[in-house]
Amino acid sequence: MTGHNEIEDIRQRAVDEHNQQAGLFEALYKQTEAGGYYASAFLYGRKKIDDLLSPWLRSLPKGAQVLDVGCGTGEQVRLMRELGLDVVGLEPAPAMRRKAIENNPETEIVDGSITEIPFDDDSFDAVVSIEVLRYLHHADVEKAYKEMLRVLKPGGEVFVTLVNLLATDGFFVFHNLKRAAHRLAGTPRPAHCDFVTPRRVRDELTRLGADDVRLFGRLLGPIRIGYKLNESVGRQLAGLLNQFDDNVSRMAWTRPFAGHLVAIAAKPGAGA
Repeated sequence: MTGHNEIEDIRQRAVDEHNQQAGLFEALYKQTEAGGYYASAFLYGRKKIDDLLSPWLRSLPKGAQVLDVGCGTGEQVRLMRELGLDVVGLEPAPAMRRKAIENNPETEIVDGSITEIPFDDDSFDAVVSIEVLRYLHHADVEKAYKEMLRVLKPGGEVFVTLVNLLATDGFFVFHNLKRAAHRLAGTPRPAHCDFVTPRRVRDELTRLGADDVRLFGRLLGPIRIGYKLNESVGRQLAGLLNQFDDNVSRMAWTRPFAGHLVAIAAKPGAGA
């Protein structure tokens, strides 16, 4: 059984890793601005998430109050502002937070954790959390679900991403081999990764009071594996298989095997 100190250590490792990678994240996003979504596995994966996130954000009314939890360098914050949404960013890694403030100087970007969101109940029409829950111990993931639902207004929705246990890119195996290698070498462990199944996510969100839980899978194995072998190979595969991958990923039976699992869930009550 994992103790309190281990859970705290997992949180801190996630913050430390992202603090070190702020410049890298900003450089990667600048490639997307130039149309470079196919340049790397990271960017291609973000494209798959953005293809779901953008229409969901566009469905919100102008001026809707949105919280981006774990906003990183503020890329999604910028997108939300451009759509006319009233957005607040929350980011615990200081270097990431500084970048987010630089990139969104007129937007409120605050320090804070997804497990203790520093806002009152019923404050936001929508909450977004991209690639945050994966870095937490599962006990903290449940806390995060509770906190995001708490700060949502009745009828509001949350949009989160997670990592499938059975993803066909083999990330579960790769991650555990990497952990074992670091343990044998006596070097610091990489950031934690929490693996889930769609059923588990649905059951937990429903148990915690969420309504209308919708799950989406995006990005199956061959393309991401191609990027792991060679970025040039990955780009070619992505160009050839992109539409096919999208079509297959929309089938319900492929959801547990996708590289990205997206959950959208509502807080019961009247619409905002």
